[in-house]
Amino acid sequence: DLRERLSYAYMKSGDADRSLEQAREAVRLDQKSASALINLASVHMILGEPTEAISTYKQAVIRFPKNADAHFLLSRAMEKNGDLIGAQAELSTFLQLCEPSDQRIATAKAHLQELSQR
Repeated sequence: DLRERLSYAYMKSGDADRSLEQAREAVRLDQKSASALINLASVHMILGEPTEAISTYKQAVIRFPKNADAHFLLSRAMEKNGDLIGAQAELSTFLQLCEPSDQRIATAKAHLQELSQR
């Protein structure tokens, strides 16, 4: 958790290399942390490394299949990388897994409809 916070702080300060280093270290130190893996993938997205981000989000989805955030963020990454079918599938999974109070539901449903019409 400390490494994740350091990664975030480094990213906010513009030090992408240190952010990535801390995100990787967080995953290494806590293999059971979905948030560490998701954070690492998010750092890759911010750095403009969609292939690495998608690969890491997929690891999170495989290791933590009931983590709605992992599915949601994988959907976003897939869409940005041009995989609209994969994005739809992951967004559908997100909607099945998320809590009824999740504030992203309405937007996700509308976006899923939009993706299906492309």
